Amino acid sequence: MQIISSNNNGLQMQKGYALAIITNKGKIIQSGMVVELMVFEAMLDHIIKTFCARFTSIDPNYFKEPK
Repeated sequence: MQIISSNNNGLQMQKGYALAIITNKGKIIQSGMVVELMVFEAMLDHIIKTFCARFTSIDPNYFKEPK
């Protein structure tokens, strides 16, 4: 059973499930789409840094969305 999938825009959770950040004592700090976005952006940032480290002619800023 696949609970989490992804596409170019973010993580997709199977219905009835949510990602959460919890303390070691079980207190939920944040959950839902906010956490999905945080995880996706962290993974994307890591992938871009790793890719650009191998191909030094590519500027990592190229992958950032314009503000």
